[in-house]
Formats: sequence, structure tokens, C-alpha cells
Amino acid sequence: MAGGKETPRQKMIGMMYLVLTALLALQVSSAVLEKFAIINETLVGLVTTGNEKSDLILKAIVDEAGKSQLPGVLKAKENAQKVRELTQKTMKSIDDLKKRNAKGFKDR
Repeated sequence: MAGGKETPRQKMIGMMYLVLTALLALQVSSAVLEKFAIINETLVGLVTTGNEKSDLILKAIVDEAGKSQLPGVLKAKENAQKVRELTQKTMKSIDDLKKRNAKGFKDR
């Protein structure tokens, strides 16, 4: 392939190598995409589990604050609710970005 004239057979072999290389590259790409899909599914599951745990912890803090009038407990309740609100806002923003990017990717 580096020399001057190639016979038709050599040209055909070179073209076959080129096609084989392209097919292998496509296969690697699909494997990488599959791994990203698996990672995404795992992360979504972890986020769901984390949200459930956070809701339970927040509920426990609110319940404890309802029983007690100590300033420290009431301050913990307020802080926990602020953190939860900020977390939900951030998660919504991330989900919106993912949806917008997915929509843009499908339009291509």
C-alpha cells in the first residue's frame, strides 16, 4: 500500500482492511455507549434511593422539632428544609439539562 502501482487484488485487500477498521470502530463506539447507559441507570437508581433516605431523615428531623422547642432543634429543622429545597432545585435543573440535551441529540 505504500508503493507505486497496486494490483486490483491489492486495492481490494486495502479496501477490505479499511472497511474492517471502520466496523471495529463502530463496534467500540456502541460498546462505550452501552457502558454509559449502564452507568446512567445505576446513577438514577442511586439518586432515587438517596432521595428516599433524605425524605426519611427530613421527616425525622421535622417530627423531632415538633416535639421540642429547643432553639438548636428548630434551627436544625430550618437548615434541613433549606438544604432539601436547594437539593430538589439542583436536581430539577440537572434533569432539565439532561432532557434538553437528549432532545437536541435526537434531533440531529
